[in-house]
Amino acid sequence: MRFNFSMIMLALLVLSFAPGCSEADGTAQYCSVTDAAGAWDFAWMGEEPCGPILGRTVPGGTIQEVGSYSLRGENRVELRCAGGYASSHRGVGTLAMSYARSVVARRQGLAGCVFTVAPEELASLDEPLALDSVQLVAGRMPATVFEISRYP
Repeated sequence: MRFNFSMIMLALLVLSFAPGCSEADGTAQYCSVTDAAGAWDFAWMGEEPCGPILGRTVPGGTIQEVGSYSLRGENRVELRCAGGYASSHRGVGTLAMSYARSVVARRQGLAGCVFTVAPEELASLDEPLALDSVQLVAGRMPATVFEISRYP
């Protein structure tokens, strides 16, 4: 089944209010932080990965990205740094995240690096109900194309 943006948002909204569903099964959290001086850190261990970064590594930093990644499935990591450096990495579990972090650590002079992680599949978006029959707006399904340019 193909999902459009509105269906995905509806599923995430429903899941966000379900008791005990703060994280999808088989996922964990990651955090990417930078500060004004160009320092950065990227963590994915523990229940609250931003806490240690903001407390020790980048005190006074700004959280740039927080999200979920798949513990057992494939993840994609998009990396962008000040000065235009960007790269993309894929791997199972935390492998792509470890590799992306090591790429930045090995390159001298990269600052303000932000990591964005996205699982290739989310178990929570498996069809828990027949979404084809969901009528979101008075008898018509929303458009299947999400126009990002309409949202600042």
